[in-house]
Amino acid sequence: MIPDWIRPRAERFRFLPAEQAARGSLPWIVALMVALAVLGMAAGISLVSGVGVMKDGLAQRFTVQIVEPNPDIRADKVAATVAALEGRDGISRIRVLETAELRELLEPWLGSGNVGEDLPLPAMIDAEAESPALLNHVAASLERDVDGARVDDHAGWLAPVARLAWVLAIVALAAALLLTAAMAAIIVLGVRAGLTRHAETVDVLHLIGAEDRVITQLFQYRFGMVAALGAVTGFLVALLLIFAIGRLITALGSGLVAAAGLPWWGWVMVVMVPVVAVMLSTITARITVERSLADVL
Repeated sequence: MIPDWIRPRAERFRFLPAEQAARGSLPWIVALMVALAVLGMAAGISLVSGVGVMKDGLAQRFTVQIVEPNPDIRADKVAATVAALEGRDGISRIRVLETAELRELLEPWLGSGNVGEDLPLPAMIDAEAESPALLNHVAASLERDVDGARVDDHAGWLAPVARLAWVLAIVALAAALLLTAAMAAIIVLGVRAGLTRHAETVDVLHLIGAEDRVITQLFQYRFGMVAALGAVTGFLVALLLIFAIGRLITALGSGLVAAAGLPWWGWVMVVMVPVVAVMLSTITARITVERSLADVL
């Protein structure tokens, strides 16, 4: 029950017959549109945020791969490479991967138990540079001085994934905007149907001297309340889905999917979706009623 003191004058005197908003299809359509728009907005922002987090973490990370079948020569090259890295300022987190770690990395591709002891494996050294320029200089130096050494930039591997994530994010955000536009079109149809349904009441209001402004406020208020009911319902449903999906993503624990998440500004934008939906519905209703009344007169 809405208190009388917040009702506009036209609604307070019930110039239009009372209607049960929940019985109509309009609030549920608005709820569906808002829920899908919130999910699309959240998905797009999460992907963009995840790409940013991974780029920050991998921007200066690199791996030195040394391919040498002779284990003794390979060990010497690894020692020389580690010494060269440790002798440079700005290089940190130097770590030589153990053979067991390399076998674990290959098992998903070759199958469990298929990585035999006789399979020749390259030596892998992980490290981090303090700047991209230093990373490029170190890569050129190692590949020149250490035979068989190859430097892989982690950010380079992420670039195709980042491009795909950006495309998906743009598609998700565009879908959210299209859903909002579709909701506005549905509100227009609903308002026109309401005007047709209450045409006799509108005529009576005109006869007793009611201004178009009063009639417009009446329809604006009524459809604003309907949109608010649908927007709140859709937002709550979307919020539950976001938390449920977030828990599933957290369980994965790795990769771009795990890095994806809503930052504080993302939550602000998500919360603004139902607010914008109600405002857009109210403005759309007002403009539609004003134009319809102007055409009648």
